[in-house]
Amino acid sequence: MKQTNIKIITIASFTFFCAWMLSFVYEGQILYVFLAEAEISAELPVFLAIIFHGCGLFLAGFWIDDQMKALKAMLLATLICFVGSLLFILKLRTLWLPALYLMSFSAGVWMACWGDLYGRGIFAKERIKIAAAAIGSSTSLMIVFNVLAINVSPTLALGLAMLSLLPAFWFVRQLTDCAQIALPSEQSSANGLRRAFGMLCLFIVIITINSGLMFQIINPAFSSLLTLTSWYWAVPYVAAIILTARYAYLLNRSHILYGAIGMLGLGFIGFLVFDRSAASYLIVNTLILGSLGIIDLVWWTILGDMLEYHHNPVQLLGLGLGFNLLGILFGEAIANTLLDNSHLINPTTIGLTVVCLSLLILPPMHLALEHFVSEIKQHGTQRGKMDFDKINIPDCVKLTEREKEILQLLLQGYTYYLIAEALVISVSTVKTHVKNIYNKFGIRNKSELIKILDQKSS
Repeated sequence: MKQTNIKIITIASFTFFCAWMLSFVYEGQILYVFLAEAEISAELPVFLAIIFHGCGLFLAGFWIDDQMKALKAMLLATLICFVGSLLFILKLRTLWLPALYLMSFSAGVWMACWGDLYGRGIFAKERIKIAAAAIGSSTSLMIVFNVLAINVSPTLALGLAMLSLLPAFWFVRQLTDCAQIALPSEQSSANGLRRAFGMLCLFIVIITINSGLMFQIINPAFSSLLTLTSWYWAVPYVAAIILTARYAYLLNRSHILYGAIGMLGLGFIGFLVFDRSAASYLIVNTLILGSLGIIDLVWWTILGDMLEYHHNPVQLLGLGLGFNLLGILFGEAIANTLLDNSHLINPTTIGLTVVCLSLLILPPMHLALEHFVSEIKQHGTQRGKMDFDKINIPDCVKLTEREKEILQLLLQGYTYYLIAEALVISVSTVKTHVKNIYNKFGIRNKSELIKILDQKSS
């Protein structure tokens, strides 16, 4: 399969599945309308759905450790979500809550498994564009479903969202015939990656606390503008992501981050100063959601870079998204506490204080994170690429000319897909040759191969 096709599948599968997820099980407007019509209090079911979603994110990587397992888990999760959605369409209300929790868990597993697609080395130079296209398109489709749910019919909106699961299933299915089983990756030093990932998780938690504050304090303040807020609230988010991805090459990530956090602070100041008119909403929402879109794109890109240098991208993406979820929950909990005690403390003032703290903490944190990621990339590149002309292949290992060609590309860091493209052969043929090479060397993976050849060369 060509690299272009893999990129399209990676973006399209995320787009269609996440559009369903964001508009329904993950605090989506479709879910709220369905629960309201059934006179079911939404607070506890929505909270538990988020918890189950987080469990799926955190746990997926502990039993899914290769690409074939990841793809099969994504297919199964999509089927579960389709059937669960159908229960809502059929008004089987006694099954709604169990189905909601199962779908939320399955959606978490699906999202974590997508890391196996997103972490491919072939996307390294296009990571920010891949992330922007996936996040932006899924959010845009979510807006359509939300508008339909609020202004037309929740059943129609859910029906269309269900239909989006079908292309998501189909796109993932295209990869199962050419999946790389136990694909060896270029791994960095464990300590370097662990430190960088820890910094990133702290970054994510702090910034998404602001997201939780925004959703619980600012959005309800403009609840009287239902028609406007139903469609416009996510538009600045999508626009900021698209513009940032398009012009990211003009600025480094630090400058982009400073600008985004400045926008976030201005948005909270505007909320504190302005009235609750439509014009005020347009200004405040544009600043805050635009800044969150930029910041989300930054950390999604950094996380994608890390996936390339970890042996299990499913686990790494699941943990990263899990901490994102944790930050949102912290923000919502803080907001609810402030609202309950609003006679003592102005919630907006506290929210602005949190933003100001973020302005002080996040930039130096991001600079340190960039330094760690740079070290990881340098280490991975040095380890993954070897000078083939200086390699001494043992005399007992007889390789064919084709196997030598594949071995050379493999040691240069090429994936199975890129090797197939370079040599104009199928991926299955590449896998067969690699298996033969490993058998001739008496090894099981690329790490052992590099170790043997390093010893021979020295």
